[in-house]
Amino acid sequence: MKKAGLILLTFVLCASTVFSFAYNAVPKEKIESDMIAKAASLEDIKDALRKTGMFDNNNSLHRKYGMFTYGGASGTVFETADLAVNYAPIAGSVMNKGDADIDMPSEAFDEAGGAEGSSDYSRTNTQIDGIDEADIVKTDGRYIYIAANRHIYIVSADKEKMKVISKLNEDGYIRNIFIDDNRLIVFGGNTVTDEPPALYEENGDDESKSKIRELPMPISSPMASADYDIDTGYNFCDYKTFTYVNIYDTENKEKPELIQEFSVEGDFVTARKSGNLIYLVASKYIYGIADLEKAGSGDIMPLYKDTEAKLKNKETYDFGGEKMIVTDPSQVYLCPIKESAAFTTLAVLDTAGDEEADIKSYMGSVREFYMNKESAFLTFDNYEYNEKTHTSREYTDIIALDIDGRNVTYRADGTVNGHLLNQFSMDEYGGYFRIATTEWDSGNGQQSSNLFVLDENLDTVGSIRNIAEGEQIYSVRFMGDKGYIVTFETVDPFFTVDLSDPSDPKIAGELKLPGYSNYLHQIDENTVLGVGRQTKELITRDEFGNEEVVGFRQGGIKLSLFDISNFAEPKELDSYVLGDDSIWSDALYDHKAIMINKTENLVGICASSYSGDSHKNGAYLFNVGNGSITLKGSAEITAENNYMNSEYEESAFYYSRLCYAGDTYYYLNDGTIYAMQIDDNSFGTIAQLQL
Repeated sequence: MKKAGLILLTFVLCASTVFSFAYNAVPKEKIESDMIAKAASLEDIKDALRKTGMFDNNNSLHRKYGMFTYGGASGTVFETADLAVNYAPIAGSVMNKGDADIDMPSEAFDEAGGAEGSSDYSRTNTQIDGIDEADIVKTDGRYIYIAANRHIYIVSADKEKMKVISKLNEDGYIRNIFIDDNRLIVFGGNTVTDEPPALYEENGDDESKSKIRELPMPISSPMASADYDIDTGYNFCDYKTFTYVNIYDTENKEKPELIQEFSVEGDFVTARKSGNLIYLVASKYIYGIADLEKAGSGDIMPLYKDTEAKLKNKETYDFGGEKMIVTDPSQVYLCPIKESAAFTTLAVLDTAGDEEADIKSYMGSVREFYMNKESAFLTFDNYEYNEKTHTSREYTDIIALDIDGRNVTYRADGTVNGHLLNQFSMDEYGGYFRIATTEWDSGNGQQSSNLFVLDENLDTVGSIRNIAEGEQIYSVRFMGDKGYIVTFETVDPFFTVDLSDPSDPKIAGELKLPGYSNYLHQIDENTVLGVGRQTKELITRDEFGNEEVVGFRQGGIKLSLFDISNFAEPKELDSYVLGDDSIWSDALYDHKAIMINKTENLVGICASSYSGDSHKNGAYLFNVGNGSITLKGSAEITAENNYMNSEYEESAFYYSRLCYAGDTYYYLNDGTIYAMQIDDNSFGTIAQLQL
């Protein structure tokens, strides 16, 4: 008698954010908290998920996939023992350790006599000195490293002689890179696919099986056209997204050697580097759990791979034809789960590429990440609605971690009202944590901003409430015992904040002017630079001549230089408006897109503008000092969809960057690098290189 069986791979995603840190030796932690706890087993994690109400079997969102039964109305349910697993190969090729896929330039490069290099070169513009942030372009003064879609270009920063030394081909989409002496660290993302479930039948007395059909995904219930029933105890997803880290030895720039591969389930969030250690944050959201009670750790926990990992005493899970390591539930911290569930992983790796990554996990939906040399802070957005009063409350949960090299341990947790703008909304100084938030008051329908000062236990010791009622925060910067906040509705109030007494922070001064700043950068002890937009108020006048501001019109990119020498009376020393409302720059939302040359008091940005059918890209260098902002040099290029070639996969240069090495500036635009030097207050192009 022939017996029908089902080959089905189970896959479960979780919908609360979990941060994963992997460590070889972690000191025992003492956690005294009403907010978080350390998981002891998978059952603890399941219990946290049960409390969300998101994983009830009646919740259709989590019954997306099911296990099929065969046999008509009476149906025969196939037990777990009847199941086998069939895997499809991983999407794309798998790069083996040491076998970097490299395109070599047609002309050999003399390593010994290569780019002369310079000790004065641009570094990535970061929030904290000594903590590097991953970006798409890096330079060491001798070479420029460029991330573009699936490729890394290593280019000699050799003025007129610049050339591509090597081109590395990656399987996934590259997000960012680090460089560290003779190391190149690549962060990317890819999708691993698995074969969908299929119905098989046994062939007589032998053990072979024949495939009857593949089951369509997603599976609908009931299937009116077939004799199948659904058992909601199983589910399937045919793909998972992973964030990967590839570490290369670049001592030989022509032939970089891949020395470590690491990947973890989830999407790339951010990365930091402190000394020789890399801290990667990735987040996996959870969905598709048909029956939480029957789900295993491989269904729920984040999966990861590491060429330096030893599999002994580690639980593994087969997916996409590969053996993945399952994050140990004992490395999970149970955090508040409100609106979503996900696993967010923070992996610690060494740039040497010869040690296994360290991983831990935090449950809760992480919003922002801040890090200095001794601490890291995770923030979680939360929201509550009171059905009796019909009012809502938004608040931010915070977890403080101590950092001691590879060891990252829990310190404290706390809560403040409101939500954060970005990583610059947080800072730690002198043992106190400062955080700025914007809060919506559902009672009066207004928003306002707050600043809180918390001690090392994350207890609030001081605060400023209701800053600029009706406005929201557009930028924040903390520098020592001083702070700067920009809010906006139709004009830009620039606030100076005295933080010298943590228990009594005060607004020291305020300046109102048109426009707003998205980013603040302290030039020296007396001046702060703002980068944002110019605006004009829109005013209506009634029949009696009374005027009312009803909105604003956005203008060009505005650079403002603020005088803070008299902290109680800040002034705008000078400003420069570039272009009109059609101009755009990555610098408006990404601080890493701003080039700073401290030695020469120069600030550089890239921008694009549109007028009719024309499209113009440009690099702009400003002299910021002596109380003024002047345009030192610019280079503008008429865009002609100048991608590298006609293949879509190669159309990778969506971002522009400006960097420098010595007296030469390198402008990356649409797949071309322009080597430029300043001549008579303008950029003179001395060479260009098509990638």
